Amino acid sequence: LNSTTMTDKSDINDIRLSNAALLKSIANGDWQTYSLLVDDRITCFEPEACGKLVKGKLFHKHYFELDKSSEQIQRNETICDEAIRIMGDTALVTYVR
Repeated sequence: LNSTTMTDKSDINDIRLSNAALLKSIANGDWQTYSLLVDDRITCFEPEACGKLVKGKLFHKHYFELDKSSEQIQRNETICDEAIRIMGDTALVTYVR
């Protein structure tokens, strides 16, 4: 765990719980929770975008709307190499999933 020394352990725990809720919303296809937890201005690089920068949540909404009734897969989400960096009122969380 990497964090600033002035960060309270309860802050780190809150960040971990929020990130766990985010991953759970993705695994469960819960767009409402995902949308509440993710900023509208999200940017990311996704394999499906072939190296292009993706801006906003609409790209991700497509995956929440896919028909999941045909195949229910039990997912095991594992996080490795977690690092949390606190910068004022912002936190940066990185990990390998």
